[in-house]
Amino acid sequence: MLDLRPYFDPATHVHTSVTAAIWEDYTSSDGYFSVAARRGAQTPFSRTDVLKAALDRNPDFRVPGKIYPSKGRPVNSLPEQLPLDYETGFAFGAYCAEGCHSTTQAVWSNNDATFTKRVTDWLDRCNVNWHTASRPMNNGTSTSTWAHSILLAKLMPELCGSLSRNKKVPDFMHVAPLECVAGFVDGYFSGDGHVSKTTILASSASETLLLGVSHLLSRFAIHTRIVPVVWKWKGERRPGFAMSIQQGDAHIFSRVFTLTIGYKQDQLDHIQTKQFPHRHHRIHDVIELEDVALEPVKSVERVPYAHKWTYDLTVARTRNMQMFNGVTTSDTFHHAGEANIGMTRGGRPG
Repeated sequence: MLDLRPYFDPATHVHTSVTAAIWEDYTSSDGYFSVAARRGAQTPFSRTDVLKAALDRNPDFRVPGKIYPSKGRPVNSLPEQLPLDYETGFAFGAYCAEGCHSTTQAVWSNNDATFTKRVTDWLDRCNVNWHTASRPMNNGTSTSTWAHSILLAKLMPELCGSLSRNKKVPDFMHVAPLECVAGFVDGYFSGDGHVSKTTILASSASETLLLGVSHLLSRFAIHTRIVPVVWKWKGERRPGFAMSIQQGDAHIFSRVFTLTIGYKQDQLDHIQTKQFPHRHHRIHDVIELEDVALEPVKSVERVPYAHKWTYDLTVARTRNMQMFNGVTTSDTFHHAGEANIGMTRGGRPG
């Protein structure tokens, strides 16, 4: 479960786990509401009489497990605990691919009816009102789903980033159950991915987003390549990034994941029928050891570093760790830089 309460300040939002407990305390304490309300719980209501009036007026505030805006009618809410299942993963993956927001609405855009239904089913489960609308765009049609929730309009950009160049995989997704991650991959590649006969592609203005997707895929032993690209858009050249999953890794992808959009899944089914002699398209550059790919270092150069400090790390037992870009490293605390010199001289790493 994902606890949403830390994302909504209890000073400005109603957490009904708190208000329901206050109400239960009140009803079991012979009507001494001021005593019940002073149990240390924080609410948006500065005085006990205002809190009591809000609870009298809004019975939903007495039912635990929901988050409401403190102002306006409590029409829409979000659950305090969000299940980390396939549907939640899909909604977040689809938002990273096709989402945007205003101050009062979160928006998913995709013309595929099955894709849209997955999003709206999740919104229904979260008790969020929505509508869909289509409009002409770039000699075609654009269909969007508008979620009428200031809570969701705040949550989605906070977790996934705002504007295409700032999109990212939500932090919680990196430790989410594999079912939830599979939903995210479906939502993202159904929205933004392209599937050819041997390759699966995705592109984005955000390198951080693609690195995050690559990190998720590494949990399924799928390796990717990310390269910078330049797009032409209305006479302008815009920098971006492209990620590819090729041959053997595409074959693993096709066996592990199912995409919601039919024609993309048809291409995945075709990839699954093919036989690839190697997992990678440049086998002369790659040495394979079971599920680990070793690639040669082609150059080493100094690069500017914007921060004052760097840190060496280690982890328990194996001392191996995977970085965000998918590269595996080992115990830099004892075997890198000054620490390595200290080990050689018999001193402590510093």
